[in-house]
Amino acid sequence: MGDDGNIQGADIHVPGEHGELLVHPPVEELGDLLQENVRLQKNWETPFFASQDFQQMARDGRSQLVDAAWQYSRRYRAQDSLPENNGDAPVILSGHQPGLVHPGVWFKNFLLCRLAEAEGATPINLLIDNDIQGDGSIQVPSGDAESPHLATVAIDHLDEPVPYEEWSVVDREMLLSFPARVAEAGRNWLRHPLLDDLWKHVVEGIEETQNVGQLLARARHLLESDLGLKTLELPLSEICQFPVFRLFSTMLIQQARQFREIHNDSLAEYRKARRIRSRSHPFPELSEDHGWQEIPFWIWTSTAPRRRRAYTKVENDRIMVSDLEEIRFSLPELPADQEHDILAAFEHVEQQGIRFRPRAVVTTMFSRLVLSDIFLHGVGGARYDRLTDVIIERFFGIPAPGFVVASATFLLPLQLPPVSEEEVSQVRQQLRDSEFSPDVYLASLLENKQLSEFSDIEQIQSLIKDKQLHVHQQVDPQDRPAWHQELQQLNEQLAVHAAPYCEQLRTLLAQREQQLDQKTAFCSRDFPFCLFPAETLFPQLLAFVGKPL
Repeated sequence: MGDDGNIQGADIHVPGEHGELLVHPPVEELGDLLQENVRLQKNWETPFFASQDFQQMARDGRSQLVDAAWQYSRRYRAQDSLPENNGDAPVILSGHQPGLVHPGVWFKNFLLCRLAEAEGATPINLLIDNDIQGDGSIQVPSGDAESPHLATVAIDHLDEPVPYEEWSVVDREMLLSFPARVAEAGRNWLRHPLLDDLWKHVVEGIEETQNVGQLLARARHLLESDLGLKTLELPLSEICQFPVFRLFSTMLIQQARQFREIHNDSLAEYRKARRIRSRSHPFPELSEDHGWQEIPFWIWTSTAPRRRRAYTKVENDRIMVSDLEEIRFSLPELPADQEHDILAAFEHVEQQGIRFRPRAVVTTMFSRLVLSDIFLHGVGGARYDRLTDVIIERFFGIPAPGFVVASATFLLPLQLPPVSEEEVSQVRQQLRDSEFSPDVYLASLLENKQLSEFSDIEQIQSLIKDKQLHVHQQVDPQDRPAWHQELQQLNEQLAVHAAPYCEQLRTLLAQREQQLDQKTAFCSRDFPFCLFPAETLFPQLLAFVGKPL
């Protein structure tokens, strides 16, 4: 792909209808794309660094990844439920935060399994645990049909958002009571949610790990095992300990100025081509601050886990890395004879409780170039990774391997309020008529025999007739003021009769608008998969991978 093709490429949208799947390229072409990526990577011509060439780095990275993912997954899944530890097989990779994802994200794991089985590959799902988990809660449909609303139910007690890898259990009882609290909030809406089965695995895992993200991911992975899916998983925080990741990171740090310039130029072209004005979409520029070059990494400490941007500059033949606030460490330069020193420096940094983690652009760049033969993205990742393609081609001087976009839309099976946009528009128009054209509104009530028994029908009919005669009069210019005054008096009298209906319509409109807003919220594709019943969700997902229940 050329630069223009990547930057100008057509946008990709999430599936709009319930049960609709997105796989691009189409499923039948994925095997060819995998083989094309394998062929492409064998022909890479890249510079040497840290005593290895890029192809060797990729071989080492995939070997380390498969071994580590197999060992990690084996901690809680039976060996016969895992794919074989075959170091020669292609690696198919995907990734997402280790939280309670919606089914459209979960669908990627089913595609991962299907593609791996078809191509004899090793499927691995990365747990992106350097991302922020938010407030540790989910939204649950709550209330009743007349007053539906979304309830926020917390998984655990948290004072402030932290990266997933730092999210340890704060309130054990709160964590254990999560399914009961969800059931209470959604008692009028949820039927047989997967949450109960999922949480059995969460409870089983508490004795082995206190990390909430790993507990949630492990429980989901065990559900997948029950369904016959054979995949591996591994947290990104463990990959950040790989020697190959640390050497890759050092290369980017040492060439920080060049990377920043290519990154920002490519980002500016991307935004211009797509007419994007936001300075943070798809991600911010990398800045420069008094000689410090911003690099696409996060930095924080285990005792103060607030993510901060990382910066670098060279001082006294040492590469300095800092958040420009409190954290600061150094690395040696990158000549081949100092590879051991570089790895030792990173190990020392980690032992001090300093966390040095990649931001999104580096995560996907490293995953696609070093860790895998093909990467499965969701729609959001696919949008910004077209820009990553351009950065790869300009910085590394090699064509970027192709990736897959996969997503799906599933809606909760809910009995939603019987309200529509059309109904709300009709009530809104009726209210407008009752306020500004009371004769028209009252006439429609008369015609449809909807006037209240307490209304003075004869007087209303008389006033409507008087106004109709009045507005059709031929009036001389000198008589217009008196004509307008009489018209105003007629409207005021009609408004008195319409006033009770106006109030009813205001109340009805507020109620219908609220119902429509909540109905729209209840039709969201973003509810976590654990709120869905197995009997409706599993057949659709398993049908795609050709596995019966």
